[in-house]
Amino acid sequence: LSVPKDKVFYSPFKDGDMVFSMGWMDSNKEQYFTILKTHYPKVFLSYLVYDTILVNPLTRHFYHSSASEKFSNYIKWISENCDYIFFGGETAKKDLEGIQKLNNWSAKDGSALKFGSDVHSLLTEKQCQEALKELGINRDFILTVGSIEPRKNHDTLYRAYLRALEMVDDPSELPMLIICGSSVFQTNDLLDNIARNPKLKGHVVKISANDIQLGALYQKCQFTLLPSVYEGWSLTLPESLGYGKLCLCSDTPPLREIGQS
Repeated sequence: LSVPKDKVFYSPFKDGDMVFSMGWMDSNKEQYFTILKTHYPKVFLSYLVYDTILVNPLTRHFYHSSASEKFSNYIKWISENCDYIFFGGETAKKDLEGIQKLNNWSAKDGSALKFGSDVHSLLTEKQCQEALKELGINRDFILTVGSIEPRKNHDTLYRAYLRALEMVDDPSELPMLIICGSSVFQTNDLLDNIARNPKLKGHVVKISANDIQLGALYQKCQFTLLPSVYEGWSLTLPESLGYGKLCLCSDTPPLREIGQS
């Protein structure tokens, strides 16, 4: 792109163009879009808001106050500067509109999106068995997929599995619990407890999986679990249903919305 030397501010956009942003808040793009709108007020700006978890009254206590404040400033900027807003579902739309009303921020026009998840062609039996062998899974299992953080309630699954072990004579009667996902530092103690507890050895396993392995996990699990306190537009639920597997999940507005879609 050739930038004219005599231009104080130059942009490839022109009046009538629309910029659609679906990035996260840490890219500092807002300062550039602010300048862009100053010089080109007829360039339309639209943003995608996935969820309001960092400032939602039901979930903000799971996060550091600095993160909540930063996100609050982010959605305030969106409310004041965007011409149109897309949302990760009707629940996210209602949540943000409630926050905008509470703070007397502008409520712009917007539309709720239903995020899909591409369910690839089913794997062959051989592919599934090879993938499960790579992951060290050798018997029936139940599956939970997603980031491992306090809001996701993995500690509830941990306690539930310990209770289940107390109720059976032979631990092998229980399916394995496979926890698939990356973790945040707030769950280090929980994962350490799972790794160190001799009662759970070989029964509760935390893994990371590639696409093929994840497909095999969905195909071969007995069912999936999603005990989150709250969600944005969860992909675990539609992925599970897409593979024809029951998902035992929390009774929350976003998951009711997703499950009925």
